[in-house]
Amino acid sequence: CLRVARDFIRAGEANAVLIVACEVATTHYDWTRTETERMISQSLFADGAASIIVAKEGIWRFSKTGSAIVPDSGHLLGLRPPMEEDESSYIMTLSKFVAPSLYAYFS
Repeated sequence: CLRVARDFIRAGEANAVLIVACEVATTHYDWTRTETERMISQSLFADGAASIIVAKEGIWRFSKTGSAIVPDSGHLLGLRPPMEEDESSYIMTLSKFVAPSLYAYFS
């Protein structure tokens, strides 16, 4: 999004661009499920929002953007639809091996 906003400004299509990001993870929260793994993942990945204005001029600058994909980590975080009779919402899981995997990758 930052690069697209920058490109709009560079092309002269806009003087400023507002970027808004929103996540509503509580739609997946099932208050009746109290397994530790589920409660931790649901509390870490709760609702959130952020915004930024990208403009041609101003005192704030960002020098770079980036992201990383940690190889062989797809099994560490999950979100699946309800499949059991007692499940009423999506099931989010977070493995206890996330932190060690991130440490090993970025070290």
